[in-house]
Amino acid sequence: RMAKEAGCKTGNGMYMLLYQGAASFKLWTGMDMPVEIVKEKHFS
Repeated sequence: RMAKEAGCKTGNGMYMLLYQGAASFKLWTGMDMPVEIVKEKHFS
């Protein structure tokens, strides 16, 4: 909140969570997670 009030660009952390999940998916399966599809379905 303080950063936003100071005029800084802020976010809610959902994209960071998405890319952390994608990295975990890659470690567990050896495959790339379809990040763009997830973004289209859940972030638009």
